[in-house]
Parts: sequence; structure tokens; C-alpha cells
Amino acid sequence: MTTQTWYSGYNNFQKLTLTTGQGDNQFITEVLDVETQPFQTIQETFAAHLSGAKHPVEVLYSGGMDSECVLKVCLQNKTPVTAITMRLMFRGSPINTHDLYYADKFCRENGIIHKIVDLDYEIFFENGDHIKFLDPYKLTYHNVATQLWAITKCDRFPIIGGGHIWPQVNIGRKLYSPNRHEFAFFDVFMRDNGITGIGNMLGHSLESNIMLVKEHLKVYNQDPDNVIGDNLKIRLLKYRMCKNLGIGDLEIRHKSFGWEMQWIIQEWFRPIDSVKVSLKRNNLTISSIRWGQKLAEAIDGLAGENSDYGIDDAEKLAEVRQIINSQ
Repeated sequence: MTTQTWYSGYNNFQKLTLTTGQGDNQFITEVLDVETQPFQTIQETFAAHLSGAKHPVEVLYSGGMDSECVLKVCLQNKTPVTAITMRLMFRGSPINTHDLYYADKFCRENGIIHKIVDLDYEIFFENGDHIKFLDPYKLTYHNVATQLWAITKCDRFPIIGGGHIWPQVNIGRKLYSPNRHEFAFFDVFMRDNGITGIGNMLGHSLESNIMLVKEHLKVYNQDPDNVIGDNLKIRLLKYRMCKNLGIGDLEIRHKSFGWEMQWIIQEWFRPIDSVKVSLKRNNLTISSIRWGQKLAEAIDGLAGENSDYGIDDAEKLAEVRQIINSQ
């Protein structure tokens, strides 16, 4: 068994632990009760994160809403910024056309320098180029490999837009975090490769997490009967959240980078065998998140732990284990 522990975020508010060995790997995110700053807006938290940064900063802009939030705050703060967008090529044609169109449109309308980097999706996976990005961190989620690759194409101060903590649809599970094992390694990858940047801008401080959790809850409480479907609700939630935090209007687009990439993987290229091999090689990682009183006060006043947010469905967990054992 091997255990790796590190801290991340503004004031090192997150303690992250990955234990690997025989059987399942265990990944724990602990949101610590660190000293908080008197930030009132998301702009103020971002300004603190970017103090002393090399300029211009480079936002990895998928064309989605999280990275657009970061770009809008950079514009409002007059922070010099360049947008970096991957053009995913498949047999000579771009496949993330929807996000490319919107990213180009947004940057042109807002006077943002826009850099396109091309990745041949088929060659990247068939040649095994993705393995060097996944294996050192026991990763199996293939989209992360493409994003880590994009980080290496930045010249200055790369920033990833996402990473904040969600209370998600219900409060029964207490907390859910999209910044689970796979996405927690952006900061570590940068550190290991001598790259100065921020791997999860929206969740880079306890203050930003508290503000975003409160906005999530406010939006979800407006729909107590769950009339709106989950996918649309997430987009509507981000739209209202950003507007309430003073970032400005965001277009609620019908598709985002993550969903488009997932569709491409499953229906076009379908490197399922490669996924199975990664699961066999790196083992399954079970994630959990712990939080203290400061974050709990934004939810229900109780500190606690959610030990199932990595794989939160017993049948899904059994299916993944079956895939591992079948190889």
C-alpha cells in the first residue's frame, strides 16, 4: 500500500489523500476549516488567486459555462487573458464543432486572444499517448488525459475553470464533488511538470466553495418538486448562479464539452477496450469527501462525510468491478 498526501487551493484549504495498492484505491478530499478571507464576491476570490500570477493567464476554454465564468471575471478584473481551446480532430475533421463555434464567437465578441491547439483524437488513444498522463495518477477517465495534454500546450499560467463542490440535487447525500479523484490531479500534474497555474479555479478556495454551494441550493430550492430535468437544471443553475454572483449572463447552451466528448467516446471512436485496460491496470478508485463546520453551515450546520460520490450506485460499482475482473 502506498499513500500520497498533498494540499491544494487558496490557504491550502483542501487536504487530498490517495492510497493505492491491492484491491480498490481510496481517494479522500478533506475540506478543512482554514482561516477565511472577507471576500464578498467571486471576483474578489479570483483576484486573490491571481495575485502575482504571470500575465496573461491562459484559461483552458472548452466553450462551456465553467471556463466562460473564469474568462468573464478576468475581463471584469482587467486581467490579461488568453483562451486556449482544443480542436479535437478525428480522421481529418473536427468533432467538437459546437463548442469550437461558441468559443470562437465569445472570444471575438469580447476581444480575447484565442489560441487553438489540435489533438488527433484517434491517434492519441490508438498509439497509447494517453497512458503517460493517466498511469502516474491511477486515472481511468480518458477525457482527463486530453485536458492534461492541453495544459502542456500553454506557455504561461494555465487555469482550469471547474472544480467547485456541489450539494447536488438532494441534501440527503450531503455533498457531491465533481472535483473527485480524476479532476483533483490537475494541480498535481502541473506541479510535477514544473507548470505554474491553477487546476480548479471555481473551487480554489473555501470562500468560493461556500458562495457557490449557497447559490446551488438557492436554485434547487426554487424547484422543490424536481420538475426540471437534471441536465437542464444544471445548466439553468449555472446560469442563475453566475448572474447572482455578478458575473453576468451566460447563454444556456444545449450541449457542453463534457457531454459532447462522452458521446464521441461512446458512439464514434468508442475506445471501450482501452477503458477496460486502464481499469485493469490502475484499479478502481473509490472517492469520499469530508467537510468541517465552516462549509457545513452553508448546508445544514453539520460536519460530515460522503463516502460514495465517486461511484454512487451499487449496480454501477458492480458493473465496473466486473469489467476489471473480465480482463
